[in-house]
Amino acid sequence: MFKITFKKDHKNHLLATIAVFALLILGTFYLFSQFLFFRGSYYSSTNLTENQRKARQQATEVDPFITKALNNDASDIVSPILNNIDPSIGPVAAKVNIVEFSKYDCDFCQKQENILRQAMKKYGAEVRLIRKDYPEKDIMSLSYQAAAAARCAAEQKKFWQYSDELYKLTDKGFIPAKFEQIAKNIGLNIDYFRSCLNSGRSRALINNNIDEGDSLGITGVPYIYINNEKITGEINVDDIENIIDKELSSSQN
Repeated sequence: MFKITFKKDHKNHLLATIAVFALLILGTFYLFSQFLFFRGSYYSSTNLTENQRKARQQATEVDPFITKALNNDASDIVSPILNNIDPSIGPVAAKVNIVEFSKYDCDFCQKQENILRQAMKKYGAEVRLIRKDYPEKDIMSLSYQAAAAARCAAEQKKFWQYSDELYKLTDKGFIPAKFEQIAKNIGLNIDYFRSCLNSGRSRALINNNIDEGDSLGITGVPYIYINNEKITGEINVDDIENIIDKELSSSQN
């Protein structure tokens, strides 16, 4: 019988070879993982579609009078966020900001908004109205679809005209086909309007409003802020004017 023996230097050579081979495997695995990481980063940040770039740019463009949530965390919001993204009437430099959380299948919401806009006529550039969406959270609900349609009209600079027509459907019932009919009646580019609805790109704006309202503890609509003064329930023109006068007086002092 033959007995095979290994000399000490042969053993050391074998161990060195195994170590080098193991290092090569680990190095290859590391380089591959880095490749996947940077590839994912590229497609998530630099390879955006044009619509995605526009949406990201719009979301980051705010006016100098914005009231931000602390740390950009919705759970820290203590007052409504003022920006140039939500539909508004009046200058951003207005001394009094009226923020209205509302939805379109709410007849009372329409009445209260009309009262707000009526009261604003007295003050001109001193008052600004900002409308925020607070529909049902279900994207298939008609109130949510109506909000999305209005936001798509806003892309063509006709939000308020479209919004007024939507409110007229409150008593007649909401039918999605009517959303497109309104768009035609007020002269929107129908292909662009359809593209906006089908893409769902307005949902982020609506969801942000809903999250903001939830953080503020809103339990129903219409829910109105005149600066930091909260208003729930029915309010008339005189009541609104009294609050606006008080806020204007405070700003002057």
